Amino acid sequence: MHSNILVRAVILGLICLLASCSEDNASPKCDNKTVLAGVKGALYRDIAQGGDQRRFFDSLEFKDIETVKVTEDGRMCTARLMMIKKYYLPINYEVAVDDEEYFVTFSGINEGSRENIYKVVNGMRSDLGSEQ
Repeated sequence: MHSNILVRAVILGLICLLASCSEDNASPKCDNKTVLAGVKGALYRDIAQGGDQRRFFDSLEFKDIETVKVTEDGRMCTARLMMIKKYYLPINYEVAVDDEEYFVTFSGINEGSRENIYKVVNGMRSDLGSEQ
């Protein structure tokens, strides 16, 4: 009986240790709708240059969303950014947590790709590579 209690205590201690070592944090998941809206908002501010925000948001969606790394400060994510359901670009974004608020930043889109996103979303260019 005494050894049974000891075994349970050891198992409970290991469970607590594993839970405390978990890399999970308070940041929203990479596929969270609010996070994706935040990425679209960051893209809009950086790329759209005052264009039609609704058209811009409606023209973009995310596919193959994956969590690359979870840290105590947030999550690093990767996805395919689909434009007008026809073209795509790989995108990286990060969700960082700070005092109950979170911030979203993106990377991996070079200047030429930014220009192409602007043109595609605004119907100015249709000669980009299509989805594979």
